[in-house]
Amino acid sequence: ITAIAAARREKREADLAYLLTRLACWQARTEACGEAERAGLEALQLAHRLELAGLEGAAHYALGLAYEGQRRRDQARQHLDLAIAAAQALHDPVALLMAQFALGRLTSEHGVRREAVRRLEQLLVGWSEADRAAFLSIDERASVLAGDGRDSTDLARLRKLSDLLATVARSGGLDDVMADGLKAFVELAGADRGFLLLYDGFEVVERVAYGEGAVANERYSTTLAQQVLFSGEPAVVEDTRAHANLDDQASIQALALRSALAVPLLIDREVIGVMMADSQFTASGWSASDVEMAMALAHAVAIAVSRARRQLADAAELIELELIERLALECVGLPSLAEIATRALNAGLELVGGYDACFLVETAKGMHTVASVGSPAVSSSVYRWVLDNGAPLHLVDAQTDEAFAAAASIMALGLRTIHAAPVAYAGQVLGALYFESTRLEESETATLSILSRLGTLMGAFVARKGVG
Repeated sequence: ITAIAAARREKREADLAYLLTRLACWQARTEACGEAERAGLEALQLAHRLELAGLEGAAHYALGLAYEGQRRRDQARQHLDLAIAAAQALHDPVALLMAQFALGRLTSEHGVRREAVRRLEQLLVGWSEADRAAFLSIDERASVLAGDGRDSTDLARLRKLSDLLATVARSGGLDDVMADGLKAFVELAGADRGFLLLYDGFEVVERVAYGEGAVANERYSTTLAQQVLFSGEPAVVEDTRAHANLDDQASIQALALRSALAVPLLIDREVIGVMMADSQFTASGWSASDVEMAMALAHAVAIAVSRARRQLADAAELIELELIERLALECVGLPSLAEIATRALNAGLELVGGYDACFLVETAKGMHTVASVGSPAVSSSVYRWVLDNGAPLHLVDAQTDEAFAAAASIMALGLRTIHAAPVAYAGQVLGALYFESTRLEESETATLSILSRLGTLMGAFVARKGVG
């Protein structure tokens, strides 16, 4: 009301129309329907005159609620029909579903209301916090959906989903997202413990566990996990003894499992992970609504996981750019290619750690070492591969790699982990940045990308300075 007074005083008519619409919705929900009607009519007039189609539809929605509260059903239906038409014209799915729900409540068409609630839940899952704040908060939506109090089950379900979504949305990095998402899922399922698995293809690349005594390397039902991974559909097992195809599975028997719920984490129809909750007791029963809510939560977790992964990638990208920029500025004033090459190797070693390294270029006489750090032995097979393919190479263990293990230099030198990236300029491979270790070394997946950028930067200096 204070904001409305300020908008009137400052003649901010668009803001006034928006605020009056919000006020009318709130008044209708608190049974101040006469006041809601007056606020809604003023908002409608302003929105119509200012040609604000979205607010005009919202004002019709508010008036529909106000007239419903006054038992003026014909007028309520007329305004809700207009709100639906406006939402359809503007392709606003949330406004459309809320108006359809209100109309279903007005006409006692329970099927319409249930479908609107289900679809609204699905839409809310993918919304960012900013998107939610731009319209109505989830709790306000829940209040609208509750209407005259006859939909307490739907209200409770939506509020519970809201709480779980808020927990996941507040999570920070990937580890927090996985832990909070799994905890919410186990709580939702009423299970003893749970697992969240992230996949790269068919390989589990990240795994967390939740529950009393649960640890990440504890055994779980691979049968259920693979079923959900392959099908992309949820799996519900209320009593494994009633499922012949599960009761005699080794992992089920070994774990003495009686009930389980598993759902996929989907991004663009691709399964990126699976959440499972299980118990050694027979479940009291998961309804279709319970599974729907579990799927909605899984969708939120999938989005949060995808977002956290992008943030990690963005952070790695920023590190790359800062390193390349710093190195370029340092190298511009250096007189010799050897000094530049040494700086590049040291920058690379900041990333890969305790390796021996060298900067190699190709001359008429063959491989030439411009600079080195430590005592690299250098596998000529690896160098030639990078030169011929113009691509970076990472050997986790050169001794067991099918393509290189038989190479005499690999065997004789006892080389294990190797990174190599081409030094290239104008499409021509001039040499390679080479890092080797006689130990098995852990390395980040982003390492090759950064080394490739270093190689490209060094290619420009090689072309300018020459090898001499």
